[in-house]
Amino acid sequence: GEEEVTRREAESWLWLDWSNSVYSSVAMSGFLPILLQASSLTASGFPLVCPNVVTDSDKVLAAFPTHNFTGSPVMHRVVHYDTLSCANQQPSPECMGEYCRGLPTIVSRCLQEDGETLYSLGVSGEGTMNPSSLATLSISLSVFAQMITFLSIGALADYSNLRKRMLTWFTIGGSVSCLGMVLVSPSLYWLGSILMISSNVCYGMTQVLYYAYLPVLLESIPPSIDHTSDPKPSTFFLMPRAWERLPDIPPHSPEDDETLRFTANSRRSDELSNAGFAFGYFAGLVGLVLAIPFILFLTHTQRTLEIPSSITGYQIVMFGVGLWWIVFYALYPLKRLRERPGPPLPHATRNPLSQSLTQLSHTFQALKQYRHATLYLILWFMFSDGVSVLGSIATLFANAEIDWGCGSKTIGLLSLTILAALSSGLGSFCATRIQQRLGFSTKRMLSLSLCLGLAVPVWGLLGYVMPGIGLKQGWELLLLAIPYGVTVGTMQGFSRTLFGLMLPPGKESAFFALYQITDKGSSFIGPLVVAAISQSTGSMRAGFFYSLFMIVTPLFLLSRVDERAGFHQARGTHL
Repeated sequence: GEEEVTRREAESWLWLDWSNSVYSSVAMSGFLPILLQASSLTASGFPLVCPNVVTDSDKVLAAFPTHNFTGSPVMHRVVHYDTLSCANQQPSPECMGEYCRGLPTIVSRCLQEDGETLYSLGVSGEGTMNPSSLATLSISLSVFAQMITFLSIGALADYSNLRKRMLTWFTIGGSVSCLGMVLVSPSLYWLGSILMISSNVCYGMTQVLYYAYLPVLLESIPPSIDHTSDPKPSTFFLMPRAWERLPDIPPHSPEDDETLRFTANSRRSDELSNAGFAFGYFAGLVGLVLAIPFILFLTHTQRTLEIPSSITGYQIVMFGVGLWWIVFYALYPLKRLRERPGPPLPHATRNPLSQSLTQLSHTFQALKQYRHATLYLILWFMFSDGVSVLGSIATLFANAEIDWGCGSKTIGLLSLTILAALSSGLGSFCATRIQQRLGFSTKRMLSLSLCLGLAVPVWGLLGYVMPGIGLKQGWELLLLAIPYGVTVGTMQGFSRTLFGLMLPPGKESAFFALYQITDKGSSFIGPLVVAAISQSTGSMRAGFFYSLFMIVTPLFLLSRVDERAGFHQARGTHL
């Protein structure tokens, strides 16, 4: 029989989240899109290519006679700058009349000569691919490639010892892709797009394999845990003490005790699952803190004619992400996580790809029997994309369209990513404790989480009708990072638990693989929509309409999902 899971192996599973979550928090939700956007912006000629830039020294000095320029005098024409918080700062105002000193630092101030009409930037000149569109398009392509990979080979992990082998190879592939990002530059901006796609595919596959391990480990944890014989626990201060919180499983008894056994198993799954999420979020927070000096001192936008922009900090941080990913995987999961092989591939199967697709097809067909689980999967398809697209475009929006006023944009971007990661970690850590205190069901907690997430698109759309607010200034984005982070941290845990309640016993791995495919299958749509919006309008703001629709619609339909009926439906029992 299969060896029983020990505390040591359970903790090595948690280290999987620690090793690869830095990619999610620091790279995809942090500085990788900015690296691609910044390098492609420089490739487009920004900011010197902007027609509203004035380099005539006499005109500049006449407009700003009291200012002591550190380099060659330069200014840019901006007719409407009433929302710029530093525009009239005395004794040396940033803007006077229709001109602001220095070069444009955000694309919304890259205008035509009239100082009012937005100039259409392109990586190869005006009229070609917009730099922000390139970044969001690359995100969409990477998620689409993830989905194709899941569909093609994801189901193979259930056979033989392929789960551990695939986990190792995809970890290596993702790490190498991140290490290679030190080569991304304005002349090689396209390499950033390729490496984003390859690294995100590898990360997505490690997540699928990480999730696939959970039901396998749960099956091999002894029903009654003797903590007196446990190996010495990890002394790492951030390691969650989930093992001590695992309940015992009641002995097998008549059918009327089935709910008790399932509830105990669900609690075990919740404890390990939420511990993994929390451990991963705190790993991302540590990674962001370590990135601070590199971002602060080695990255900057071009403000003068003499000093060009620098992306060195982003390159070093991405190299560090790749190093973190492979080192922590090699130290713990690679050594301590057992292979726990599945059944061998059927002898009649000559093509593993064919077997993977066949198994996936059987899972899709089985959905017809489980109406509530199927409905929930559709709703998950929508609201997961509505929330994830906000994270996908947040740093791009903050880098290109947010006015950071008198403060540093670099510090603002760092604060944004740290606040979001910290809020996600605390939200995930406190979620079940708050739920127990309030006595709310999993579905009700999920609904509250989604309502909290609506704050971001609603406030962003206010920018169309409010002159000075509506996600136009940095302080607004920093405040909204908190409810967004809490939404992400709680939504994932409650959603996975709610879906798990409605799954047929013995088919958890196959259905959770489908759950991941559904998530990634929707997540490429949002960035693709935003890329089209950015390309056609020059701004990403209209993307908030899409996010609002994709969250509100499933929020209303969630009441139609009866998880209790779905639980009995999956087990062939009656209420």
